[in-house]
Amino acid sequence: MIESHPTLALFLHEQEEVMNLLNKRLRRASAARLLVFLLSATLFIFGFREAAFYERFTGWLMAGATLSFVFFLILVKRYAALKLAHSRADALHSTVSAELRAAEGDYSGFDPGDAPSATHPYAADLDVFGDHSLHRCVSRCHTPPGKKALFEQLATAPVAPDRMVLWHTAVKRLANERRSRLSFIAACSLLKGAPAQWEQFERFGNTTTGNQLLSSKVRALVFAVMAYSTGVVVMAILGVVTLNFAALLMMLPLLIAGLFLSQTSAVYRDMSQAASFMQALSHALEQAARLPVEGELLHEPHQQLNNAQEAAADLSRISAQFDQRNNMFMALIANGFTLADVRHARRVVKWRLAHGSAIREWVNAIGRLELLCSLASFYDLNRGQLTFPEPCEAGAVSGKGLRHPLMLHQHMVANDLVFNGAGVMLITGANMAGKSTYLRTIGLNVLLARIGAPVAAEHMALGNLRLFTSMRTTDSIETGTSYFMAELKRLSELVIMASEGEPVLALLDEILKGTNSADKEAGSRAFVTKLLRLGVRTVVATHDVSLCTLEEVFPDGVVNRFFAAEVAENDLRFDYALRDGVCDTMNATWLMKHMKIVD
Repeated sequence: MIESHPTLALFLHEQEEVMNLLNKRLRRASAARLLVFLLSATLFIFGFREAAFYERFTGWLMAGATLSFVFFLILVKRYAALKLAHSRADALHSTVSAELRAAEGDYSGFDPGDAPSATHPYAADLDVFGDHSLHRCVSRCHTPPGKKALFEQLATAPVAPDRMVLWHTAVKRLANERRSRLSFIAACSLLKGAPAQWEQFERFGNTTTGNQLLSSKVRALVFAVMAYSTGVVVMAILGVVTLNFAALLMMLPLLIAGLFLSQTSAVYRDMSQAASFMQALSHALEQAARLPVEGELLHEPHQQLNNAQEAAADLSRISAQFDQRNNMFMALIANGFTLADVRHARRVVKWRLAHGSAIREWVNAIGRLELLCSLASFYDLNRGQLTFPEPCEAGAVSGKGLRHPLMLHQHMVANDLVFNGAGVMLITGANMAGKSTYLRTIGLNVLLARIGAPVAAEHMALGNLRLFTSMRTTDSIETGTSYFMAELKRLSELVIMASEGEPVLALLDEILKGTNSADKEAGSRAFVTKLLRLGVRTVVATHDVSLCTLEEVFPDGVVNRFFAAEVAENDLRFDYALRDGVCDTMNATWLMKHMKIVD
């Protein structure tokens, strides 16, 4: 499968070369940092020696030690920059590697998602969430807002047919921009964290901590302290005051800084919590800015992220400067000369007032872009097997060459979905012939269409309708619900949904499995008749061939189709092709004999 994605494989090779180069630079920078530090320390030690031999070189030794230390600080900054570049390159390498593994059918690198409640109309039956699920095949979301956006998309299927073209345009555009799309996904992978961290970031924009620091009196005080400190230094240089007295005078700015300590510390705590991932956010915003903007769905999040990158970078710079308060030596100098803590706290408050209200928009925009990039990646990886559905009249659905979206890397027989005017399609067939798989094939493709994604079909047309399934009903000891009662509750939910007025597509696997044959047949016939009366598009998989006589009662409302099975050469064979008519072969007894369960 890698051979079918040569550009993706080339991209991975390029990233491996980048990683190798950065590893070499990191090793060199680390060694240089250590050597320069040792040199600086050695020169300082010899510079403070009092032996006569060193006295004439003391000035030179101290100058060399100082310069070496400055160079050491530069190397520390350089090493930090290389580490950051390495982490970003590693994230992109991991992202591309995961895409290539997915091209071979291994989606383990993607999020399986969190399933909604068991009462959801279709999620459990169609494997929408879980280890082997549609969510895992589609998801490229890493951030909490991205995961939330994808969950809601899959759980609510919100894309109306008249809006599908807008989604298709965005998906195609992003699919064609593979490098920028994968770079954005990789950048978002560095932002993954608990939802609480993101909520904390949003709360930071609404807090009022430190607002009083923006008063004109505080501003005047900052300038007064800076003027005062400058004057003290000038007097000390001119000899007007002694160094000791100048040091005493410099205590006044520190005392003033102490008066604001509780306020500046509170602002710092809020800022440091919010800014803990601002550097990663700034990188994600930088990559988001490189995504295409054409079309309504892409233009909107870009508008929401307007100025966000610059604002995030600005807060990162403020945070880095404010962090100097953690260095006692730097804190004394900076606060003594410029009331640094007060100045930085004022900058944080100004930033919050200027951009805090936009933080929620930024979060939502990132989530929306992650969702669109997920759909685009799913399409890009399976272009030859996917097509974009077309809208049609409300309640209608048809498809040609439908395949199961979770089996695109396996050989699978494609089948059509054609009602020919009927409202109910009854599917009969032997065990393992493909009935349940066919139901899930229909359901998952309809769901893909309703989330704005391409479908696994040669062609598909879809009108406005809601999706409902009843395939994996289970009993519950905890709630005291029997299997049969659980199924009745499920079918009751379908009747309620159908009565709400919006068209419904129902996929039902073996109605009323929990009762006796005669009761099952009577109940199933009555329920199918009710669905016809409600106008529900329904596909029913059943072993009850007597139910198929409904086609004679409702020739314009019911159509029979089946999957065949053949026993040949002591082997059971299936072709998984859907045919018109009713199945006349069953295989349960043959299978039991073949497995020596019965004689």
